[in-house]
Amino acid sequence: MTISINHVQKQGLDHVSYSGPLNAASEVYLSQLLPSLGNRIRFSLEHVTEVNSCGVRSWIHFIRSLDQKGAQLTLTECPEAIVLRMNLIPSFRGSAEIESVYGSYFCDECELTEQVLFKVGLNLPEPSSQAHVAEKLCASCGHKMEFSEIEDEYFSFLATKAIA
Repeated sequence: MTISINHVQKQGLDHVSYSGPLNAASEVYLSQLLPSLGNRIRFSLEHVTEVNSCGVRSWIHFIRSLDQKGAQLTLTECPEAIVLRMNLIPSFRGSAEIESVYGSYFCDECELTEQVLFKVGLNLPEPSSQAHVAEKLCASCGHKMEFSEIEDEYFSFLATKAIA
C-alpha cells in the first residue's frame, strides 16, 4: 500500500492527513513534510493501515523534530494501531495532545464489529478517572456489544503525561 499525505494550511493551522502504513518509507515522507509545517498542527491518523518497528522509529524521529521546534501538535482520529503504540511507547506521542481515538466494539450474538470514535469532551474517558466506555447496542441485532479491549489498558495513554 502506498503512503499519501494531504497538507492544507488554514488560518495559521496546518491540517495534515496521513494515509497508508507507518513503515521504513514513512521517514522520507515525514521528513519532506517537516519544513512546510508551522507551529500549530492538527494531524489525522485515521487512515494509518499498519505500524511496524521502522515506522515507530520514523514517527518518533518526526515527533521529536516537531517538539524541538516548539510545535503544538494535536493528534486526531487515531486508529487502534496508533493507540497501542502510544500505550507501549510514551515517546511515540511526544508532547502531542490527543483529540480523538478509535476503539472497537464486538457483538457476541451476531459477531459484528463496529469502530467508534472517542472524542475529548464527548465520550473519551477523562485522564484522571477509571476508563469506562458507554454501553453500545448492536445495530444489527440489538444486543449489548462489548468493548474489544480492556478499557483501563486501552485508554492508559490518557493517564500518561505527554513527553516532550
